[in-house]
Amino acid sequence: MSAPRRGATVRAAAVLASVLCFPAGRAAAQACPPNFRVAATVGTAGATVLGAFDFDRDGRVDLLLRADGAVRVARNAGGSFLLGSPISTGSVAVGDFDGDGILDVVAVQGAGSASTVFFFRGDGHAGFAAVSSFPAAASLSDVVAGDFDGDGKLDLAVWAGGSDVWIYRGDGHGAFGPPYVLHTSASSVSRLATLDVDSNGRADLLVSGSAGFGSTFIATYALGAGGIFVATTGPDAGGNQCPFDLAIGDVDGDGHPDAVTVQRYLGGCPNEIRTFLVRPGTPAQLRQPATSLWSPVLADFDGDGHMDLAAVQGSLYGVPTALAVQPGDGSGAFGSEIVFALPDGVVRETAALTAADLDGDGRPDLVLSGSPALPALVLLNVCGNPHEVAAPGPALPVRVRTRP
Repeated sequence: MSAPRRGATVRAAAVLASVLCFPAGRAAAQACPPNFRVAATVGTAGATVLGAFDFDRDGRVDLLLRADGAVRVARNAGGSFLLGSPISTGSVAVGDFDGDGILDVVAVQGAGSASTVFFFRGDGHAGFAAVSSFPAAASLSDVVAGDFDGDGKLDLAVWAGGSDVWIYRGDGHGAFGPPYVLHTSASSVSRLATLDVDSNGRADLLVSGSAGFGSTFIATYALGAGGIFVATTGPDAGGNQCPFDLAIGDVDGDGHPDAVTVQRYLGGCPNEIRTFLVRPGTPAQLRQPATSLWSPVLADFDGDGHMDLAAVQGSLYGVPTALAVQPGDGSGAFGSEIVFALPDGVVRETAALTAADLDGDGRPDLVLSGSPALPALVLLNVCGNPHEVAAPGPALPVRVRTRP
């Protein structure tokens, strides 16, 4: 999933129903043309989906979202979503932190120069109970979970303001040791992510940040000798004055998740897609031109066995223009755009896409969320399924246009 930067349903459905879709350029081979229909809305206006997980272990993927200022679970009831009680108002990470096979939540909530880290134990029914907490002498935010030391227990990385990231090692029972303070090369951090860039079985830390006015990049850190985190080779994104968003997935089918960034024009930077292929030994980086893209996600939308790229598309100074899907070729490159217009009310800078199989048919669907005037919109993938296309709810017709 791609989260937004820090920080009327019937009408929207009608707009999506009248959309035309067309690819531009040379298309990759497809098992079926991607297509979507509006199937449900989740939460209130402005709700933002943070991730997709099966919290209640019923075989259906639920949604974790921020709605009305609080993080909640939206349980998948097989066509509709039921909002649960608030869990936290802070940043959250999801994982099995206590080793019982049930998903838990860790939340960080800050006030001024102090914060509290909470451990919420999951009950396997989409419920969570706060069982422990500890204070932190910093304003913490943007937490991610990963096994940084390879001991099989989830750890935490949290932005502590400025250039510092605090890393807490988990004990496998829901508790965490004292923080290791990582001084990064960023003057400020905008996002944290994890990726095993060297294929050694340990999560490495990706720090998206800036190093002064107009400079954006990704710095990568791995656990080195003596328990010290050191800078290492990894995705570098756009570099000087090139804003970008990040998605992670196995785009070349070798079993190792890779990183894909979409870079947008600003100050002379080209619109392009940059792919960082994780490989034992020497990683590879690919670049290809693109339109202006935001909030990328990776999934096999067309059923050909290769990861595809979906993102919000828009002009530099205008409103978003489309939802773009580009089929992957299995080597890390992406083919022609298949473009779906967006409903009125979507704001490009806050729009977030989430990819997950929400109806259990084996095809990844999309959730478009984060726009202030709209609830989250569930777009079911009807690729190659005539029954789904004919089902209630507006479907998106397809028309082909080729760009030289």
